[in-house]
Amino acid sequence: MANPAVGRIRCPICDGDAEVRRYKGSDRGKLYWACGCGQIRPALAVGQAYIERNMRALDVPPPEPANDPPAAPPKPETKPAPAAARKSSWTIL
Repeated sequence: MANPAVGRIRCPICDGDAEVRRYKGSDRGKLYWACGCGQIRPALAVGQAYIERNMRALDVPPPEPANDPPAAPPKPETKPAPAAARKSSWTIL
C-alpha cells in the first residue's frame, strides 16, 4: 500500500503533476514524489528542501505553464577585422 499523499508538485523530469508522499518506513519523515515517470526519492537535505519549497496543497490546482513568446536570440557580437597577417620566413614542407 502506498504512503498517503501530503501534497502535489510539478515533476521536473516529465513536467507532469505528481503526488508528494512521506515515508513511514526506515526513512521516516522523508518526502518523495510519485508520478507517471516513477518515484523520485531525494535522500539529501537539498532534495528535501526542494520538495518543501515547491510543494503545494492537495486541493490547489497546478499552475498554468507560461505561454510567453520566445525571446529573440541575442545578436552576435561583431569583431573588428584582424590586422594584416605577418608573413613567416619559415617554409613548411
